[in-house]
Amino acid sequence: MSEQEWNGMPPFMAQATLVEQAAQSLRGARRLSSAGITQPTEPLGAWDLLTASVSLLDRSGQSTFVAVSGGQEARIEPPGDIWGFFRELRRVMYVDGSGTWFTAEVEVPRDGPAVARFDYDAEPDWQVPPGAREYVQDFKRFPRDAEHTPAWLADRLAEGTALATGRFGPQVWFGVRFQASFAPGGVEAAYDPHPSPQAQQWAQQVVERLAGRGVVARTGRDVDEEFVEADDDATPEDWQVWFPTVVVPVGRGQDGSQGYCQVSFWTGQVGWSVDVWEHQADRATAQQTLTAVREVVSDVTGWPVVESQVSDGYTHVMVGLGPVA
Repeated sequence: MSEQEWNGMPPFMAQATLVEQAAQSLRGARRLSSAGITQPTEPLGAWDLLTASVSLLDRSGQSTFVAVSGGQEARIEPPGDIWGFFRELRRVMYVDGSGTWFTAEVEVPRDGPAVARFDYDAEPDWQVPPGAREYVQDFKRFPRDAEHTPAWLADRLAEGTALATGRFGPQVWFGVRFQASFAPGGVEAAYDPHPSPQAQQWAQQVVERLAGRGVVARTGRDVDEEFVEADDDATPEDWQVWFPTVVVPVGRGQDGSQGYCQVSFWTGQVGWSVDVWEHQADRATAQQTLTAVREVVSDVTGWPVVESQVSDGYTHVMVGLGPVA
């Protein structure tokens, strides 16, 4: 049922309906085979109890689905629609000021109705913990009063808010990853990877000016094959349209890997791709390098970075633009 279809239905009835829909989805699950790394599925077969453990935020989630037969447990894979039931359950069960649940446990016996339990207060036991900013996003959708905000959640929200504004301490470092561009007036331009007439000259000037600031960089070239293939009018010659780039290594981890920073010179804009993991560089090195890249590219081209593409506070600080106002 859609959100509109709950109108006029008491929340407890909507909850019961969604739990039963999730239970039906579990009954249609398939057993995960132990053969092969792709985990092919097999028919569910005999079972005594089906269980689902689902933890959710607005944009993150994890789950464990199990079938129990004769005291033996096996992982199962329910149909994909089960996620929709649980996400809608979170929305339907939201209580103004008290929030909604983080973890749901559903048990479906062979005979008898499904039983569900919901945890509004404990932090989920995440296999891959979501970032603090995801908790802020979730809190905006499902706000709580202070008295219904557990201490662990308050800590995540404080950290996420600091990252969103850029007002955080010098010890904070999670690496930095983003895609942005430089364009006339700092306004995002239409994407056209064909190089402009001055592209190669700009690339060389950027390398030279970065060297003057102690930043190692080299020129290169790249091609956007997806752009070419998506163009129905492309000819074989189009597939060889390359654009100049500047590649800037950022730090070097103990495993020998380096952070990635590439500046791509296109028509009407300059692309900027950054992917630096926390083990590849310390925060000071990454921040100094990326700040130098931003300032030099802007000086050479006369184009500022499109700030809306680096608008979260953390990235804003890492490229030398300071906290968000």
